[in-house]
Amino acid sequence: MEEKIFNLIESMYSEMNKRFEQMNKKFEQIDEKFEHVDKRFDEVNTKIAGLENKLGGKIDALFDGYIQNTEAINRLETKLDALAERVDKQEVEIRVIKGAK
Repeated sequence: MEEKIFNLIESMYSEMNKRFEQMNKKFEQIDEKFEHVDKRFDEVNTKIAGLENKLGGKIDALFDGYIQNTEAINRLETKLDALAERVDKQEVEIRVIKGAK
């Protein structure tokens, strides 16, 4: 009876060892895949950093140009408003002059 129990335990131990070996192989495969993914992320990060360095100044220059254009448009609108007021005043003056004759 004891020998049967011993054989059963031994076979269970052997089976567990096989399963653990299989699990270890699977974990090694997963580790390799993660290493590959890490390398790809590093490549992507390097490319992004390169693009940021390459385009960073250009984007800043474009933004500065946008601000300058906005400021110029605002100045033109102010001048246009002032001219419109002058035209309105002159129209009133012309009507008064024409009405006085």
